[in-house]
Amino acid sequence: MYRIIILSFLFISMFLHADADREGGKINLTQEELHWIEEHPDINFTGDPNWLPFEAFNSEGKYIGIIADLLDIIESRSPLKFKKISTKSWEESLGYLKSGKVDMLTETTDSMLRSKYLFTQPILPNPIVIMMYEGNPYIPSLRQLADKKIALIREYGYVAKIKEKYPDYHFYEVDNIQAGLFGVAEGKYDAMLATMALGSYTIKNLQLSNVRVVGRTQFQTQIGFAVSRGYTPLVGILNKAINSINEQKKQEIMDKWVTQEYVEKIDYSLIWQIAAIALLIISGTLFWSWRLKKEIARRIILENKLAQVNRKITDSIEFAAIIQQAFIPEHQELSLFFEDCFTLWEPRDIVGGDIYFFDRLNDKDQAVLMVIDCTGHGVPGAFVTMLVKTLARNLISFINKENEEVDPAKLLTIINSSLKHLLKQHTKKSLSNAGLDAAIVSIDKKKHRLIYAGANIPLFYKKDGGMTMIKADHHSLGYKTSNADFIFKNHSLTFDETMQFYLTTDGYIDQNGGEKGFPMGKKQFKTLLETHTKASMEEQKTILEEKLIAYQGDEDRNDDITIIGFRCKGVDE
Repeated sequence: MYRIIILSFLFISMFLHADADREGGKINLTQEELHWIEEHPDINFTGDPNWLPFEAFNSEGKYIGIIADLLDIIESRSPLKFKKISTKSWEESLGYLKSGKVDMLTETTDSMLRSKYLFTQPILPNPIVIMMYEGNPYIPSLRQLADKKIALIREYGYVAKIKEKYPDYHFYEVDNIQAGLFGVAEGKYDAMLATMALGSYTIKNLQLSNVRVVGRTQFQTQIGFAVSRGYTPLVGILNKAINSINEQKKQEIMDKWVTQEYVEKIDYSLIWQIAAIALLIISGTLFWSWRLKKEIARRIILENKLAQVNRKITDSIEFAAIIQQAFIPEHQELSLFFEDCFTLWEPRDIVGGDIYFFDRLNDKDQAVLMVIDCTGHGVPGAFVTMLVKTLARNLISFINKENEEVDPAKLLTIINSSLKHLLKQHTKKSLSNAGLDAAIVSIDKKKHRLIYAGANIPLFYKKDGGMTMIKADHHSLGYKTSNADFIFKNHSLTFDETMQFYLTTDGYIDQNGGEKGFPMGKKQFKTLLETHTKASMEEQKTILEEKLIAYQGDEDRNDDITIIGFRCKGVDE
């Protein structure tokens, strides 16, 4: 059966198509749910009358925006009918919900309303991005803004989380997004933090040509629906409808309302992304090289033109970094499945060759986690991560469609063989020689079972106070010298909520430092994990970051770094 997948990858690579999502039809409802809808033929709904691109009521009282389009889809796929009630302010909308004039409204899932109302699952995750004055470089993290004046919108749900994480930063609260962006444009603030959609839409709407999105943070806000407690069955019905809308459709709606060069498009073809980025970098390099030769002929200073070339190439790579970050699972995805977890992902350069994937299967109590370390650093490594993302996505799609049992060892074999085919590395005469190391873990909460297989990436786990390392198979994937028929080994463990698991690429372990400038090594890394297992996962992440900086000292960073730690609690069938 798995050989079919290899052939499908070749077929996919020929047609450069990597997206298996399909539009859903009518949702399946129980008799109890259908009966409830018959008794509640109209659902009174309202939202924020001035919150575009998400939602608004226009001058004619018509409800418009991203959420409006999603509600239209929900109505088309279910018997639900929404009576959209116009309001003049967000305060009035909240008053309508509290007084019972409406049954539901749009709200962020980190809202204070959670204690009094029911909430659906998130409809749209929206990352919190960094907006600065035109000319500022790409900002990979809030750490680069430690000495800057940063504007935040007063009383927004994510503000408290950001302030708690960075208590010593210079934050300034503003009444609305417009005040913050104008402050950045006028030099009053160095940066503004807001959601991607709201920031991009407002920049365009205000025609602020001197402000742009320069990076994203680790924070995000989730948009859902708050529902009156007397309408409990409505939550389940809405969740089914939300699940029927695939990511491609959501992205199409986002694109309709938001146009900004930074906007993430996670569900378009990854292969096309590789080609587009490569073309962008190569075209930019050739064009500016031609300009450089022409200007040299005219005796213009060589150093200045070289700086321009480097700036253009760097800009292209920085944009590629934004796209690569879109492939990284949001922390929310892992935290909803695991009892406790952390993710540490730091490319050595702007883009990197490390990446990780996480997917929940049809049975939501099952999931697959992959940690990948591709050839090299920078742009070459990033290209390979995009190709591997395509392979991983299609593997998971196949497993879900066919209800296949996850076999991590076989998945490694398939990726190994498929990568050699896609990169035409069947023979020693091949021009390229790219590959990767990987670890794949499948988790089944109902069976309390974890299955691990590794290609040069081990699994560390803590049980009964001791730290154990399961060695990976000493065989990389995809290289010309890799054996396409190599048989990897599965390791099965029965877990409980006291056990802790860790997967790491070799970047942390191989970092030079200490008194003698030697690599840290697996033994010291294992001891470091074992010493701090009583701390929460988030605290362990902070400890690992601090220990790495202290150990590295004045040494250069060797490699990309990826570490994932988690605890998992089983469920009874």
